[in-house]
Amino acid sequence: MLCNIYHTSSLFSCVFLYCKIRNYIKHLSFQILLVMLILNILYSMLFNKCTRCHQGDIFTSKNPYNLSKMFSMHSNCSHCDLKYESEPSFFYGALYVSYAISSGWFMIWYFLEYKVLNWDTLNFALFVMGFIVIVSPLTLRWSRIVWLNFFYQFKKEYKEKTISIDNNN
Repeated sequence: MLCNIYHTSSLFSCVFLYCKIRNYIKHLSFQILLVMLILNILYSMLFNKCTRCHQGDIFTSKNPYNLSKMFSMHSNCSHCDLKYESEPSFFYGALYVSYAISSGWFMIWYFLEYKVLNWDTLNFALFVMGFIVIVSPLTLRWSRIVWLNFFYQFKKEYKEKTISIDNNN
């Protein structure tokens, strides 16, 4: 009888240990997937690449400070043929992302001002307003690319795909 209790206890501890390890692996794989997702978003943001294939450019000009082409986007990806504006007013949601990015800029500068710079309030406010205006073209681009990433994630199949365009239609 004692042997059976020991055996049952050992079995429960093995099952418990197995469940713990399985949950840890699930949690770890979730963390790895999250890191990969963030890296894919950063790649498409920094290099102005399609969110689905990371090959075609999203904006017509690589320079965000070319003010005449600041809002000019390709309609489709040149590589995977993803239609960037899938419906009218698609990028209105990017306004919320732009607000979050601008708030992030402000929080970074506020922390630096509080811990390092120690400026008076007027100088700090003028500096932050000027900085936000200067980085607004970058913020606009990044917010649109992040918004695209919410709907179209990177897939390797599209990276290796080549599009053949039929001119007969």
